[in-house]
Amino acid sequence: MSKADCDFCNLAGTARWLYVLPEDRPVVALTNDEGLIMVLPDDGLWRACIGCAALVDREDVIGLIVRAERHMAPAFPDMFGPQSGDMWKAVASARYAAVMMPGTQKRRI
Repeated sequence: MSKADCDFCNLAGTARWLYVLPEDRPVVALTNDEGLIMVLPDDGLWRACIGCAALVDREDVIGLIVRAERHMAPAFPDMFGPQSGDMWKAVASARYAAVMMPGTQKRRI
């Protein structure tokens, strides 16, 4: 993924806005049945295309999930197919909600 790609829907070369999260942003992590924790990396910089930026500005997490799934499912069928469950949606919802927290700054790219 390049710095010109949207971090939400993954559309190549479409990023027009940059969301800069505050230092005290939430940490999103996964844990397994054995209690092992995997922290998902987040540099606090989220690039957005025009369509995704509008959804972020409206704090529409569900809309972002639907949009991202629509654009990414063809490239990642195992992640979005009928057998995939809702893990991706749960993780993406938490990560997207962090972008919408108070203190996030929006900048034009």
